[in-house]
Order: sequence, then C-alpha cells, then structure tokens
Amino acid sequence: MPATDLAHPEEDRPLSIQEYKRIQEFPDDWIIEGSLLDQYRQVGNAVPCSLGRAIGRMLVNYLNGVEPKVFRDFPYSRYLKTDDVSWELDVLGKSHSCSAKQLCLPFM
Repeated sequence: MPATDLAHPEEDRPLSIQEYKRIQEFPDDWIIEGSLLDQYRQVGNAVPCSLGRAIGRMLVNYLNGVEPKVFRDFPYSRYLKTDDVSWELDVLGKSHSCSAKQLCLPFM
C-alpha cells in the first residue's frame, strides 16, 4: 500500500490483509469488510492489544514509583527528529515540565 513500506520479507509483493491482521493481533477468524483499500485502512488504523498492555504496565509502574528503562539515543523511527529529545524540543517547542497534579511520563 502507498502509505507503508512493509512488504513480504521473502517474496516480491506487499503484505496481504491476513498478514497485516496477524501483525495487528486480530484473531484469524475475524472478517474485515469493505473494499480492499477499506480493509487495509481498517487494519492499519488498529492498535495491537499488546501495545495497550505495555502502556498499562508502564502507567502502573509509574504510579508505583518504578523507574522505566532508558535507551539513550534510540532512533524511534527512520524519520528525522523522532528521537526522544528532538521530538520534545521541536514538536512541543519546549523542554519537558511536569505539574505535580497531573500524570506525566517525561521523555528521558
């Protein structure tokens, strides 16, 4: 699909809807309705359950005072300015500040 660079690792073709469903953790027996483009859009807009689980664990750990692991200079994606420091400074326009009254997960 034009919006993604994902392709089959061994064959010269894009990933199928079924393969994308697996990546996004949909059950194999789920049927995605609509045109092919609609199907790719629906699966592409989904959020895997394991991501929600990981965010939940991080929030519980934060509330319990457990320090997160910090991976300095980790390139989060191939796009420019998506590392933890550049994103915060360039996108938010400021360094991180946290109010004691709100839950903040500072970028390290």
